[in-house]
Amino acid sequence: MPKINVSIIYLIKLQVLYTILYFGINSSYSQEVLLKGVVKDKTQPLYNVNILAKPKTKNTNLSFAITNDKGEYRLALQKNKSYTVTVSFLGYNSYTFEVTLIKDDVRNITLSEATEELDEVIIIEEIPMIVKKDTIIYDVKAFTTGREYKLKNILNKLPGIEVEKNGEVTVNGKKVTKMLVEGSAFFGGNSKLAVENIPANAVDNVEVLDHYSEIGFLKNFTDNDEMAMNIKLKEDKNNFAFGDINGGLGEDTRYESHAGLFYYSPKTNMNFIGDLNDTGEKSFTLNDYINFEGGASKLTQKDGSSRKNSIQEYANLINNQPALESRNRFAGLNVSSDINAKLSLSGYGIYSNVDNTYRREITNEYFFEDFSYNEEVTSDHEEDNILGIGKLSIEYSPNFKEEIFGDIQVKIIDNQSLEERFTEINTLLTDFIAETENKGLEINQDFEWHKKINARHTISLVVNNVFGTTKPKQNWNTNRPILGSLIPLSQEERFNLGQNIDLMHHTFDIVAKHYWVLNSKNHLYTTFGNNFLNQEYETKDFQILSDNTINSFDDFGFGNDLNFLINDTYFGLHYKFKIKDLTVKTGGYLHYYNWKSKQEDVFSNQEFVFLPDIDVKLEISPSENLKFKYRFLNNFTDAPEYANKFLLFDYNKVVRGNEELEYEQYQNGSLRYSKFAMYNGLIINAKIDYKRRTRFIRNQVQIEEIDQFLTPILQNTPETIVSGVGNLRKKIKKFNFKLNTRLQYATFQKNINNRNSEDERIDINVGSSVETRFKKWPNFELGYSMNFNKYNSVGVSTDFMTNEPYGNIQYAFLNNFTFTFDYKYTRFRNLETDITTTFDIANVSLLYKKNNSPFGFEISTSNLFNAEFRQNNSWSDFLISDTRDFIIPRILMLTLHYKI
Repeated sequence: MPKINVSIIYLIKLQVLYTILYFGINSSYSQEVLLKGVVKDKTQPLYNVNILAKPKTKNTNLSFAITNDKGEYRLALQKNKSYTVTVSFLGYNSYTFEVTLIKDDVRNITLSEATEELDEVIIIEEIPMIVKKDTIIYDVKAFTTGREYKLKNILNKLPGIEVEKNGEVTVNGKKVTKMLVEGSAFFGGNSKLAVENIPANAVDNVEVLDHYSEIGFLKNFTDNDEMAMNIKLKEDKNNFAFGDINGGLGEDTRYESHAGLFYYSPKTNMNFIGDLNDTGEKSFTLNDYINFEGGASKLTQKDGSSRKNSIQEYANLINNQPALESRNRFAGLNVSSDINAKLSLSGYGIYSNVDNTYRREITNEYFFEDFSYNEEVTSDHEEDNILGIGKLSIEYSPNFKEEIFGDIQVKIIDNQSLEERFTEINTLLTDFIAETENKGLEINQDFEWHKKINARHTISLVVNNVFGTTKPKQNWNTNRPILGSLIPLSQEERFNLGQNIDLMHHTFDIVAKHYWVLNSKNHLYTTFGNNFLNQEYETKDFQILSDNTINSFDDFGFGNDLNFLINDTYFGLHYKFKIKDLTVKTGGYLHYYNWKSKQEDVFSNQEFVFLPDIDVKLEISPSENLKFKYRFLNNFTDAPEYANKFLLFDYNKVVRGNEELEYEQYQNGSLRYSKFAMYNGLIINAKIDYKRRTRFIRNQVQIEEIDQFLTPILQNTPETIVSGVGNLRKKIKKFNFKLNTRLQYATFQKNINNRNSEDERIDINVGSSVETRFKKWPNFELGYSMNFNKYNSVGVSTDFMTNEPYGNIQYAFLNNFTFTFDYKYTRFRNLETDITTTFDIANVSLLYKKNNSPFGFEISTSNLFNAEFRQNNSWSDFLISDTRDFIIPRILMLTLHYKI
């Protein structure tokens, strides 16, 4: 479609949506009036009181409100409609009155204390939303119409909850980190798999649990900032199977199929999710993979030290690059069972097989102090990636004061890829064919024991053991000799090079903690721990000659054979105290590091290091707080960085480690402000983060014509990163307004040809949107985002700007039809070259489904305007890349839905 037509369509779409917005706002405001006031007892205002207005006529929505910390409430009611208003609060007698308003009115209410405590179960059934200190409970039927299809459709209608496109769930701006169903983790707590697969008609209540801890008696000790969401099922879904199955066919033999099957009983739960498609839809992404990493308990992740894991680097099989063609096969089974009141077993298995074809065009600008050059790259790339994960967990609770956990997780990867790359540098043409094969295995074992000895003393013991191995193999075939000053290539018509890497990884970590409650305002925490790492790292680079003989590069500085060990023994002491609304936790960890690298020579070192930290929380009000954190941290890199021989990395790049490297040092501070005001529909989250690297590892780069030689070195010149994030949400009637900002300023050190320089980078992202929450009208979202990126280096400055207006609409009509449409227009501009690129992506679908029928029919089109590519940019120490990724063309699909 010509660009002018795309622009006209874009303007027409925006005009239609803005017209709907204008009339929707005017209609909403003209029909509603406000009932407001203060709820109190005899002495003071009451916080989190529930006010429910039930209409006496049909086709009128109920209204509810919750008081703020000043006892204030606001009810939006329909003009000239009669309501019965019920005011309820735990420990108080409920108060009921009737009201019919023709204009805004004020009604103050005084509650009297009850002689018997109210039944909380009855409250949950009658009141749409209950807010307590760390818990929010939603009765979903108060917010939904029955036309919702999946859990994500329900969550998007609940106040304060949002579901992002990547499946992440936020509540009042805070990310949900654990997803539960009937109290049990859903596929390890994965939110994306839950929101995309759990049927909407199975959900009864949604519980949000802030500061969530699996061990209840540790909640006040661990300073846990996790948030969990527990999905409560309807009673008729508690003892039989339910779910749905979809299948679709499209043009050019496109296909898709999906199954989500669930079985829940009082003691045993089973969930199965399966996908098979060639439309590019992924049930399992990189974020999901990270969530399944498992590993050490949260208790071991706050000791001030960290270390890199190269196995995970090599296992990065989930490619986020947009694909030109994609086949996805996914299956997951999750089972949990309560053997008895004390013993529970659970486990899951994941299988993911993704076949992708990529096409990429890149313009690389290499800039150095004395010279620069451009590289034009065209790449066609095929991948076949397989991932398998299996986990078995046991939980034993002999009594309410003791918890024992144990689990074993196994991960297997089998990845293969083929890339054909063509590059042009100053008329020098290179074609480069790269074949890669990588197989890996990782076994992860965890054991945790937690015991509350008495009211003052609690102890925890956590042990984590991980063994992993990965064996990447590469084969490169090129038309010209490469890295001629280093690699002794035998002359051939084409040059065929090989590389084998063998990396074994073993860690054993143990930590013991003692929590001592001195009194209700003062705690003392003691930690003893030891972290052990052992890595075996071998590499071979060679040339395969036409007669199949091997030309080894071992005699020319290649061929690593390294044993790398780190042992970190540490002791930590922290004091926590509370003064009114201020909570402070301060202390630190004393580490004894001992590390050794064995190659031709043995290099070893040891050192004592103290790492202090402080956490401060000020509770301004029950719905408003301020948090400050500051830490001194260390980071160890891993074996490949210490390996002191060459390794071929690309056709014009070779790397060599540095056996004399030490640990990195940096400081990290953050200040976070959050406010949630149900009274006026306002949510604010803001954070400023400061990181200062005082000692860090950077690659030293030597350039010879177009060849690059990289060696990691430890630099002591400070680097600084300052970033800020702000989110504001405001609800007005049926409209939700959002404003998001993200800013970052960073300085970076680099060393090229023995010359040090400092670069700076500025990133600015601003976005705003408005969306509606109507039950009868079409619901839509209109938004706009702007990204500005600036990179300054010696003699080089570059600026990129991306503008993205977008909109989507969902409309349920004629009782059985649901129409959805989403659209995004992207304008990408290089401000230095004044080159502008535009593209737009749109998707549309129409679903027909009767409420009393298990069948549904859907016709959909993805990439409606048949956009060819997506464009972005990236930076490194001496490289700016402008990239076009070609994407899957337009797909028209007819899908059959069946609900069990």
